[in-house]
Amino acid sequence: MTEDKFIKLANDCKPAIFNFEIEEIGLQVETYDDCSIKKTVTSLSADEPIEIVDLFFEKSMFCTYSENNFDEEYLSTLTTGIDYCDGELKENIILILALTEE
Repeated sequence: MTEDKFIKLANDCKPAIFNFEIEEIGLQVETYDDCSIKKTVTSLSADEPIEIVDLFFEKSMFCTYSENNFDEEYLSTLTTGIDYCDGELKENIILILALTEE
């Protein structure tokens, strides 16, 4: 599926699955009928330390958005819309962001 087709389905709150990569992080985004998405880390660079792999690999977060208002940045960053998300992936992203700010 192309990115454009996925975005069209997401804006219509239709079920779809899109796999892509951001800076050596493999991600899968699934959309659902209720205008929600599940974002899951499917792969990481082989150079990542085991601590990072443990925090992110196969972790997910569920996010909500409004119909016809799917933010395309969901497909270019891990943190876009994070305020509207819940799940272990969100918790671990916030943890890492807090550690890097210290």
